Amino acid sequence: PYASRANNPLMYIDPSGEKILIESSDCGWLTYRENELYDEQGNLYNGNDTFVYDTITDLEHIKDNDSLLKERTEILEKSTNIHKIVSTDGFDHNTVENGFDEQKHIPTGSTTFHNTNLKVTPSGEQRDKMADIAHELLSHGFDADQGITKFGETENGIKLYEVDAVKIENRIRTINGKAPRVTYGNGTILNELLK
Repeated sequence: PYASRANNPLMYIDPSGEKILIESSDCGWLTYRENELYDEQGNLYNGNDTFVYDTITDLEHIKDNDSLLKERTEILEKSTNIHKIVSTDGFDHNTVENGFDEQKHIPTGSTTFHNTNLKVTPSGEQRDKMADIAHELLSHGFDADQGITKFGETENGIKLYEVDAVKIENRIRTINGKAPRVTYGNGTILNELLK
């Protein structure tokens, strides 16, 4: 049963999926599973990549404080799709593995580009990096994984998948004592859409 891992389930991480991968500068790809990090050989990670530890701290804080987002994280950890988290010097964003599949509501993986050092949003507001990773990974990445991305737009042109992501982001903003976000880009999101 462990042919893909040389008949040793602990020797190699299963290449067929079931993971969130985090890119480290000192060890390559790490698998995030049940609050632990494993290198490509299946060993517990003991490196010193600040991005990795900041990202894990954020995910653990999210999981400890919101049961819905904990459930979403655990679903992604067990998904047959791969969800990667990589460092970026720019703003956080998410790309799906297969946009054609996403359009057809076929589950697909994603890559979340996450900046743990950025202090302000594109609009100049104080940034909440935990809310950003919730927005990108636990909304966009989760929706792609489940094949449930909402396409279409609000009356003022905001993509429905961004409205959903702002709702997820607001769960963390509330936990962190920050005002809920009510805009996306240059548009205001109607209150009834944020409930």
